Parts: sequence; C-alpha cells; structure tokens
Amino acid sequence: MVRHGESDANKARVFSGHSDPELTKLGQRQAEAVGRRLAGEPVQRVVSSDLRRASDTAKTIARALDVPHDSDPRLREMFYGEWEGKTQEEIVERDREVWDRLARPSADFRAPGGESLAEVRERVHAAYQEIVAAHVDEAAVLVAHGNAIGLLLAALLDLPYENAWRFQLQNTGVTVIRDFDGTPVVASVNETAHLTGIE
Repeated sequence: MVRHGESDANKARVFSGHSDPELTKLGQRQAEAVGRRLAGEPVQRVVSSDLRRASDTAKTIARALDVPHDSDPRLREMFYGEWEGKTQEEIVERDREVWDRLARPSADFRAPGGESLAEVRERVHAAYQEIVAAHVDEAAVLVAHGNAIGLLLAALLDLPYENAWRFQLQNTGVTVIRDFDGTPVVASVNETAHLTGIE
C-alpha cells in the first residue's frame, strides 16, 4: 500500500477528505520516486482511490511498473463533512467538543456531516479483501490516503477504533502486507527511503 503524494491540501494543512486537490510538484516527484522504488517488485496491478491525488500517484507507479491501473472509490479518504477544506485551528474554534473526541475515538466518531470511522474502515477493508482474493499468489499495489490506510491496518490487526490514528503514514510511504491463506501479516509500515533527496 502507498499513501498518495503531497497534495495542495496537504501543503495548505487542510482536511481534504473527498475533495479533490491535485498533487503539488513535490507530490509528483514523490510519486516518481515511489515508482522507481517499486519497479523491481513482482506487481501485476495498481488499484487506487478515484480521487486525483491518489489516482495520479497510482498512474505514475503503474507507468513505472508497466502494469494496469484501476480505481475503486471505496479506497477514498474519510469524508469529513463540514471539516473539509478547514485547518485544525478552524475546526477547534468551531467544533472544540467534537475535536477533543478525536484523541480517543470510537467506531461512531465522525466530523459533523461526515463519515464514521466504522463506515470508512468497513468500505476500505471490503475493497482490500476483494483485491487480495482477485490476486492470489500475485502482488498488487493499493494507493490510498492516510486515514484510510490507517483504518485498514487497524482492521487487519483487529485493533480497536481508539487506535485509529496510531500509524504515521507519510506521503508515498510504502506499507507492505503479505497475505497467508487469508491471514494478513504486516511486513513493514511507512517505508520512506525512496524519498531521500526529494525536495
């Protein structure tokens, strides 16, 4: 799995969720770098969220690997409702009580008007399971978003929802999951050596 490259929203430090910002120039270079990192892997397919920041990252990887790319909207980031396009400071000012629940969230945690953690976790996990089932004995690259990947990792490891934010996932960080007869094993999280010297 790969988190998308830096987006305009990442650079502006705003919650983007289902909004559709483009990659920055740095994000494009990060996508090229992760494509080079994965070029030696036996990957047969790249699947991404349909949002541009993930899809454009995935297309760059797919070109580097010379494999097909497909998109799946279930791999989208969490929908943040009224928080979309807002900075943390703006959110704290208007929704302090909800923001404070973010530190130890429950399955039903959601931004006002947004998706719950349970809804995101279920849809991303379902997409992952279908992709794995379709590629038994093959490797696939999933390109998604920070919270979507974190929630998927929590699902694969049977972690409670209060641990939803405990994975540090940088732009184009690589996380490797190996599936053994339906049992997922986390081989690495947030590999970023390919970003050395990328500015």
